[in-house]
Amino acid sequence: MRGDTLEYNVEYLTMQPNATLEELLRRFPGLEVDVNGNITYHGQKIEHLFVDGQDIFGSSPTMVTRI
Repeated sequence: MRGDTLEYNVEYLTMQPNATLEELLRRFPGLEVDVNGNITYHGQKIEHLFVDGQDIFGSSPTMVTRI
């Protein structure tokens, strides 16, 4: 946790082959993905989702859960 940023290192997480990012997000404590694909952390909506420090999804992190 750095300020308002939460970082996870998923290097040692074991996932099934062809698992989706949504399945990965559901495994993190406090993170929730609702039926519409909205991502929240302890009830607060996630506005940006960074991968390797890059905001590749812009201001629409829901896009990653609806692929």
